[in-house]
Amino acid sequence: MDQLRADVVLDLLEGTGSAARAGRGTVDIHTDLATLTKLANHPGELAGYGHVIADIARQVADNQQQAEWGWTLDDPDTGQAIDGGTTKRRPNASQRRFVQRRDPTCIHPGCRMPSTNCDIDHRITWAESHATRTKDLGPLCRLHHIIRHDAGWTYQLLPGGDHQFTTPLGHTYTTSGRSP
Repeated sequence: MDQLRADVVLDLLEGTGSAARAGRGTVDIHTDLATLTKLANHPGELAGYGHVIADIARQVADNQQQAEWGWTLDDPDTGQAIDGGTTKRRPNASQRRFVQRRDPTCIHPGCRMPSTNCDIDHRITWAESHATRTKDLGPLCRLHHIIRHDAGWTYQLLPGGDHQFTTPLGHTYTTSGRSP
């Protein structure tokens, strides 16, 4: 079993495994930033395979520069995840599902389009943040998505799950995004 684990890690490092040959697959490595930047040597964890030494974690990360990078921000006191996102512009499937569960309809004031038929909008544009974070995403039907960007509407997520929209003239509207 140890030889199999070593072969899989080598495939990931060299990009020669069956997933790489098929042109698909995702590497899920968990390590801390201090280890990646060589400020610490904490072990990483290769999902499905277990713990790997810091050097292997850095090599796997270094060989995945073109891949989608997901990140999780943990509370340093509790170790609990408090936020997360991805480096790709488009939300992944789990982010999309989370947003659709959180907001079952278009969040624009007065709209009842089901969120499953909506675009997923970046509240803070990806060009500004270079991150796709669930707290910055909201479902907007195609019409309201276009209006938001072309007419200059902005919105923010309020505590409790409501959204506050601001028009270009400064008028504000609060909507829950939940079915009536």
